[in-house]
Amino acid sequence: MPRIILPSKKLKVRIDIDSNASPDRDPKQLFLDRIRYSSFIEETKDFFPDYVLMDSWDSHRFYGKIDKFQNPIEPREDMIENFEGAQGHKAFNFVVKAYSDFKSKYEQAFRSGQCRSDSSFLEELKIYKSYDNLNREYIKYFKGILATFEKNFLLKKRRIEKVYNFYDLLEQFEIFALDMADEYPLTKSGFIMSGFCSSHSSGLSFDISDLSPGKDKEKYELFFRDKAFDFYVKLLRKFGFHISKNIPWRITANIRSNRMRPYMNAYGFSYPSIFTKAFDKPYNFENQKNDIFLIKTLLEDYYEDYISRFPYARKLLTGFSSYDITVRKIERKSPERKQITKMNFNKFLTHQYWFKFYLKLRAVENNLSWSRKTDKMQRKINKGINILRVLDMRAAMSYINAEVKFVPVNLKAVPFQDPYHFEPKGSISDFLEEDIIITPINTEDRLTPEEEAGSHH
Repeated sequence: MPRIILPSKKLKVRIDIDSNASPDRDPKQLFLDRIRYSSFIEETKDFFPDYVLMDSWDSHRFYGKIDKFQNPIEPREDMIENFEGAQGHKAFNFVVKAYSDFKSKYEQAFRSGQCRSDSSFLEELKIYKSYDNLNREYIKYFKGILATFEKNFLLKKRRIEKVYNFYDLLEQFEIFALDMADEYPLTKSGFIMSGFCSSHSSGLSFDISDLSPGKDKEKYELFFRDKAFDFYVKLLRKFGFHISKNIPWRITANIRSNRMRPYMNAYGFSYPSIFTKAFDKPYNFENQKNDIFLIKTLLEDYYEDYISRFPYARKLLTGFSSYDITVRKIERKSPERKQITKMNFNKFLTHQYWFKFYLKLRAVENNLSWSRKTDKMQRKINKGINILRVLDMRAAMSYINAEVKFVPVNLKAVPFQDPYHFEPKGSISDFLEEDIIITPINTEDRLTPEEEAGSHH
């Protein structure tokens, strides 16, 4: 039986990956501001009980990143369009159209004097951040991981001397990856589910401010306490949008809203069919940029770059000194590292190899208990390989995805908090949409009883 590499948790490797969570202020002051802000949010529901705010740091953190069956998803590029008058900023086509109509009505209210604001962000709407190309973000992230692999792992403890070909490199990378993947995911699916992946990559969200999410005082003064905030939130909802209670300048399309439905229908979408029509699954082998394809490509490109910088490997040969047979003499020779050809790449690195590597990575990324147990891992590998032999790689990758979900899907109950579902739990973010009373801009904008009742079904 071939050796199975499992995570050892013995490595001490520093990862040089930027994090958006790093505060730029004194941690103590940041903590106190967060307490005050959280208290304010809880009090706000007494003054504005008709708000529905998303909790993008907790219950809705996977919004636009997973489908209703917990599968990781990524937007289809051909569905992404530019915002009108906002060069370089993009979102899903139906989101762009809905926002255009919202902005027109919003600006009309300001021109007529119906609304006023002391906040520069609310007085004149401008998009500061929008769709992040998921593949581009993932590739940038993965290259950062590879740079750390080389600097803090491969060049330490003479591991570089063990690499004579691409397969040797993969063996070293696998040891490194399986010890890091629970904190720093390696697959695109794992990246999507992590905090390293921006919520903007969903194509459903965009920001109308460039403020830092960690600056609670600015959130309070420039948004929640501004006299235009009530109008801003309610008008957004009338066009099928929500805002985040953590980031009030982040606008997100509510794909279950009756008010967003006409915009989605215009492009052939509805809920939940949007998950199959507008999104791809990164683990789907038919997806041209699936998880395994990207890892293979990025590692192959890295190796080609690596041997261009380190073309020769130092190989240690042991022998005996003629002067003292107890002293080992070390001779060194420098064989040239072998380049990759498509023939030997596919001959030695078969679908079975990548299946095993991918299964182990996904299991460690989701921190599953069996990911560190050789016998259980081997059973799952064997079952998957049988699927691969009888069916194909697409079926095998789907098997892996089903095995590594947070919790097995139970169709009779929601196994975890559904990011597309709002329930009244006493939190400002969890009121049912039909319970909201909308203050109309004028009589023709008033919600009908049918519209009030339908969005949560």
